Amino acid sequence: MNSKTISAQVDAFLASGPSKGKQQTLTVPGATAADGQLVIRMGANDTAQIVFRWLVDDKQQTTTIGSFPSVKLPNEAAILREWVTLCAAVADGKDPRDHSPKGRQKAAAAASRQQSTQARDRAAWRADNTVEEWGERWKDSVKAAHALAAATGKPQRIDDEKIPGPDLLDSLSSVWRRWVLPKMGHLVVTDITEEIVGAEMDAMRKSQRVEGLEYAVDPLYPEGHNRRLIGAPDQDIQSRVLSTLRRVIRHAAMTGKVRGLNKDVLASKDLSKKVYKHEDRVRPFMEPQHLRLFWAELDFSTQIDRAVALQLLTGCRRSEVAGPGAFEWKHYDEEAQTLYLPNTKSGVSHTIQLTGLMLDIIDMQKHYRMDAHDRLFSYASSAPLRDRVARIRDILVTRGERFPTNMNNHGLRRTFGYINAQVRGANQQAVDSALNHVEKSVGAVSYQVKVSPVQRAVIWSGWDEYITTHLINGEAFSDVGQPKKVDRSRKPMLEAIKGGKAA
Repeated sequence: MNSKTISAQVDAFLASGPSKGKQQTLTVPGATAADGQLVIRMGANDTAQIVFRWLVDDKQQTTTIGSFPSVKLPNEAAILREWVTLCAAVADGKDPRDHSPKGRQKAAAAASRQQSTQARDRAAWRADNTVEEWGERWKDSVKAAHALAAATGKPQRIDDEKIPGPDLLDSLSSVWRRWVLPKMGHLVVTDITEEIVGAEMDAMRKSQRVEGLEYAVDPLYPEGHNRRLIGAPDQDIQSRVLSTLRRVIRHAAMTGKVRGLNKDVLASKDLSKKVYKHEDRVRPFMEPQHLRLFWAELDFSTQIDRAVALQLLTGCRRSEVAGPGAFEWKHYDEEAQTLYLPNTKSGVSHTIQLTGLMLDIIDMQKHYRMDAHDRLFSYASSAPLRDRVARIRDILVTRGERFPTNMNNHGLRRTFGYINAQVRGANQQAVDSALNHVEKSVGAVSYQVKVSPVQRAVIWSGWDEYITTHLINGEAFSDVGQPKKVDRSRKPMLEAIKGGKAA
């Protein structure tokens, strides 16, 4: 193929002074009848256009290759390359217009627009599938399940799991706002990996409580108790961070709206080990010297501290002291001096024989009583008890006291069991029955039910005397005999605490 052939034809065409619209077919060496034709056509502004012409179903079709001369097609070789490309498209049954320079420009522009649209869609999808967004959806689903359970009377499940109760949901929501959202809320759920969460667990473990911790106003408590210590997260908070993230990721995966998301991405044992280190698995409880420090921080002029003290005195769970299903006035028998719990975690109803200190606390609470169906403590959940115990712990630790740094409300129950069984030497089965433990075997539950009320009453009365002698009066502890009915004419012992602050 002679590269001068087409140029000579073009030069001759232009030298003839063609008028607008005049055209001439260019001869391409080696072309066949099946190939398309090259045509030079005079356009506006004395510009010669190179046009490719072909037949489709005996109908002539054309597309412009470019101008001659032009920057896009500067020489004959470029024209011939375009011609070969378009002839190949005709031979393949394709539309040459899609392969012409203008067609390629349009295709490139369309692809650019599509990429921009896809980028916007990806950005919108990522914004709609962050950890924060799915956290809100999970909480909405849990609340809807609670509403359905209340309406139907049947327990509900989401994502093949039991829904957390109101107290746990409140706790998880608090941890979510405080620890998860600031660090991981902006991440897309598909970006959450064990490495990211594991690094956050390590960072939480390395944070230390130091002097001069930041305080935050907490309107939940009366004057004197409205400052909340913001310390380092303990194992309980770490486990809740991991638990909540697992629930949210699982919800995003199982709704089917996030494709390719592994619902068990955070379920590995290696990740759990970052929370449950050996030293963290030591279950918190208080030795007598710790209990003295803890008791000294209680201010019985406040309802929250009275609730914490009643949990410590009875050995009950915090959910049995405050919140739904907690102590109610209608279950308080003033004559028999008992407090009855019809529904407990163990599945066995529980009757507490009240002691002097317990009755003092109940007397202080009477001004909160509105009707027989009100709860003993006017809290919607047990979260305030959890927070108050954590605050007392933080106060003691930051003050430099040797106090368990992982102390929590369940540690109050362990303290009840430890001191009564190990320090006082009380019967272990009777202590377990007073604590109303959840037993794993049917025989153990049967035995617990058979422990007599008198045996349990001995535990509570002995515990009351231990608190009174060891903590309030500071006297040496002496063994306790059979329980006696409390003399209601006596002076309330709690008046001696904190200089007579009892309300």
